[in-house]
Amino acid sequence: MWRGRHRLTDIPKRKISLSHTLPSLSLNGHPDSPEQYFMEAYSGSSLIGNVLEANGGDYHFCGHTHAKATATIGKTKVFNLGSDYDLLRYIIFSSNKESPKAEEREFSFK
Repeated sequence: MWRGRHRLTDIPKRKISLSHTLPSLSLNGHPDSPEQYFMEAYSGSSLIGNVLEANGGDYHFCGHTHAKATATIGKTKVFNLGSDYDLLRYIIFSSNKESPKAEEREFSFK
């Protein structure tokens, strides 16, 4: 049993979570392509996806596949940043009491 599940349910305020692995195959960055099935071996942990579905917070950030993708799991907005060796992608996260904001940016080393 993944202990992180209890940590997410015990937090009463806004939640942000991180994982290296993907919580869903839909975040592998290769939708509608045969490549997505090759990437299935790297798709991460459905356990994390199940926890996000049931108890997720506002945002979850992940990576691993180097391909950019976003999804919503339950009420959690999930970002696979998809950085690569010559392209840095990052998110500037800001929040006030009313609304959090995640602004995506990128920088190329070419």
